[in-house]
Amino acid sequence: MTFVADDGGELVGELLAVPSAPGVLGIGVSVAEGWRRSGVATALFAAAEKWAREVGVLELRLEVQEVNEPARALYEKLGFVDTGRRRPGEKGPVLTMAKSL
Repeated sequence: MTFVADDGGELVGELLAVPSAPGVLGIGVSVAEGWRRSGVATALFAAAEKWAREVGVLELRLEVQEVNEPARALYEKLGFVDTGRRRPGEKGPVLTMAKSL
């Protein structure tokens, strides 16, 4: 499922939710640079979580660069927790965060 945010026809953010295991959705989110810290990501996550609960999803998971402090702070504010899982990434370790619904 894809959730989008637009401003008069201009795409400013999108969130993709795909099944990654039974009862689990993998989340990918992107917000245009000029729209970060504007509430777009929070609104996208709210819409995705509402839909996920309606279809019986138990957990949301995402990956984030360990050094991306703003994104990590947002995800933590939204209730995601670090699972302790790491994998190598181009800019350093990528960590997995999860949120139970």
